[in-house]
Amino acid sequence: MELDSREKWLKKAVDGMRPMFKAAGAEIPTGLQILVSWPLSKGRGVQGEYYHAGWAADGKTPYITVTPTLADAAETLSVLVHEVCHACLPKGTKHKKAFAELAAGVGLEKPWPATTAGEVLKVKLAELAKKLGPFPHTAMLRHDPTKEEKPKAKAQMKLGCECSEGLAVWMTPRQAEDFGVPYCPQCKKPMVEVDR
Repeated sequence: MELDSREKWLKKAVDGMRPMFKAAGAEIPTGLQILVSWPLSKGRGVQGEYYHAGWAADGKTPYITVTPTLADAAETLSVLVHEVCHACLPKGTKHKKAFAELAAGVGLEKPWPATTAGEVLKVKLAELAKKLGPFPHTAMLRHDPTKEEKPKAKAQMKLGCECSEGLAVWMTPRQAEDFGVPYCPQCKKPMVEVDR
């Protein structure tokens, strides 16, 4: 079966996971929406997030997002299993005991905030991926590779003088350019940049 959209593929994947979660004693909520999107949290390494129904305008629809940096079906499914664990548990459970028990029950392994699929789960997910067909998505990069990165300017530089051991002044390169560097209070010479 080849699915033409990412969201259809992800929804079918969740449907394919229902028996696995039922065997672990959990019920995947109906009406769960799954989409490919940048996470709302600030963490750069975040690959998926679960949002309880309170986040939705209708107050009824829970959401799972999967980062667009993933394209590998097995990796995407592993992230999805983690987020579905959150969806099956009460709001605010986070990665505590109930999450750990369910995650282990479906075959995820520690650390609980960033789980990986265990060997048995990997086999199940490979079978599911085979049924679903290729994940219809090309991974996005977090940066534009055609844009040349400018080297970051130093935020602060440390200035000192040979005659004044321990005396240091901190300023930005822009301040040094605009106002000039300060003079040493002992020898009256301009201070120079020293190692931090």
